[in-house]
Amino acid sequence: MLARSPNIFVTGGTGFLGSHFLCWARRIDRAAAVVLVRGPDDAGRKRKLMHACATAAQSYEAFSFDELPQLTVIGGDVERTLCGLAPARIAELRAAANFHEFWHFAASLRFEASERAPIIDRNVRGAENAVKLAAMLGAKRFIHVSTAYSVGAVEGWAPEKPHQVARPFCNAYEAGKCYAEHAILRAATEHGLSTTILRPSIVIGPQSTKRTGGSRIGLYGLLRELALARHLFSEHAPIRVPVRLETEVNLIPVDCLMCDIREIVRNGFGKNAIYHLCARHGLSVSDLFTALCSALKVDGLKLVSLSEPASPIVNMMPERIRFYTPYLRLDRRFERSLSHDWSISARDVAKFITTARQEAVRPHVMQMVR
Repeated sequence: MLARSPNIFVTGGTGFLGSHFLCWARRIDRAAAVVLVRGPDDAGRKRKLMHACATAAQSYEAFSFDELPQLTVIGGDVERTLCGLAPARIAELRAAANFHEFWHFAASLRFEASERAPIIDRNVRGAENAVKLAAMLGAKRFIHVSTAYSVGAVEGWAPEKPHQVARPFCNAYEAGKCYAEHAILRAATEHGLSTTILRPSIVIGPQSTKRTGGSRIGLYGLLRELALARHLFSEHAPIRVPVRLETEVNLIPVDCLMCDIREIVRNGFGKNAIYHLCARHGLSVSDLFTALCSALKVDGLKLVSLSEPASPIVNMMPERIRFYTPYLRLDRRFERSLSHDWSISARDVAKFITTARQEAVRPHVMQMVR
């Protein structure tokens, strides 16, 4: 039996955003949560979740594990029907807990072109499984964490509305997230669930400390790949990289994003079905690369306009580096209806990058607080 009636159910709690959400849950007035975690046994699942929460917690100046909500860990997998839970277990959870909300953070972050169909299928099927489980648990609202880049390879202003699926996408991750949004809206209507879709832009560590917060993708993935390719830059310099210098790269610190979620929750989820969790204005590609190259001591990259040819080595780079190219060329900007005017300066980004480099050299020692 559960020790206390939790009011939220969470998937993806061991991921970057999910673990930070759990660290913020009490500040968002959510005191207890049931968290779905993959793994062969209860002890391993609990260790996995607590390690993720410890990593998130250590990215803040001061954090005690007493600030975490009451956590109940259960085994499951969103890729399985009803997330792998047997009907009897679902009935037990529903009877023991009055679930107000189902928070769906879990997703495949893969993007490889060769795996496009399976990646899309996993994200869409996982979302559909989660909605069905939420309905069977008696949840009142389904909250899905998507991405602002579900807008796809379309330039201009992205509204806080569902995007058409008949459009090009930069990668399988973007496509899967867009398709999943539509699948959720259909399934939630069918099951009588209220729905809120949250679309973060590129999330980085906390603004308060400039630490990575446990993230290894987005800005930190680009930083890592550039660091690994430094020898190529020196061998083939100067390397012409065609970009749109004025394109905005929209970065939002995770603590700012959590403040957005707190605002949405405290406003009773408001009138919107979809919210962009992003900066009001992004950083230019030019400023971003200046900060990256300075931190890495790279002087072989030359950003040029899209009308100029790329150096041959650019098209020979691994897919994990070419993945970032559209984010440096497509000018995508996002409507934002929330009240805070988050923005990240070039100086701030330089501090985030410097801190990430320091963490890579001297990883934090994980200290479990309890």
